[in-house]
Amino acid sequence: MKNLAITFIAVLTFVGTNLVSAQQTEKSNHNVTINVPRVALLDVVGGDITLAPAAPTEAGAALDFDVDGTKSSVTYLNYSSILYKTTARTISVELDKLVPAGLKLLVQAGAASADGRGAKGAVSGAQVLLDNTAKTIVTGVGSCYTGIGNKGHQMSYELALADETDANYTSLNELNNTTVKVTYTIVD
Repeated sequence: MKNLAITFIAVLTFVGTNLVSAQQTEKSNHNVTINVPRVALLDVVGGDITLAPAAPTEAGAALDFDVDGTKSSVTYLNYSSILYKTTARTISVELDKLVPAGLKLLVQAGAASADGRGAKGAVSGAQVLLDNTAKTIVTGVGSCYTGIGNKGHQMSYELALADETDANYTSLNELNNTTVKVTYTIVD
């Protein structure tokens, strides 16, 4: 009987110890890991455009570069940006090849629309002469988004004579469906 009593006391002690250690305390904790992804996404919205001067309607007249056909403002630049170890990004623009001789292609970025949030950057407001060298068109892009669709920066293109010299007009040739690719790049 004495062994049974000792066994009973041992079992109670063991169970009691486990009950005390299994009880909750006033505080408890666990870890929550937070991740925010680095983002640098850019999209040109509005599709391909065609620019062309108007042919003269009278002998002796020049091509007319002061018509709607030489200008387009139907394209928008949308982007999303979350920075990583940098204070700001820029957006550059360039062509895959030079425009045909005698012509120049210009682009101008409008101010960012009121849509979106964050540091959407700034534009100079001036036209940029496009060629096959990257040129900065938007500066100071931080963590932001511009909105989707006809939001962000409205891009205005213009096709013009390279200049008003005889040499440039002489270099003009008929062009049918000559395409240059305009590439925008968001850069850390």
